[in-house]
Amino acid sequence: MFGTELVTTAELARIVRVGTDTIARWRKSRLIPFIRINRTTVRYDIGEVIDALKRRQEADGGSEVDRRTGGTDE
Repeated sequence: MFGTELVTTAELARIVRVGTDTIARWRKSRLIPFIRINRTTVRYDIGEVIDALKRRQEADGGSEVDRRTGGTDE
């Protein structure tokens, strides 16, 4: 776990180009991994989140994650 980059909800939202509400929804549905620091603080390992979104994209045939992030298959 050492050497990983942990980001906040707002930082993750900027990175994947979605709103913080979307990140919260993904977290609640366990779509993305997260680390609960305490009752009100959550952090995300950016590498693990990207891997989880890629796996989800592959499982959904590419459409679900693209629609949520506004990305395209490049």
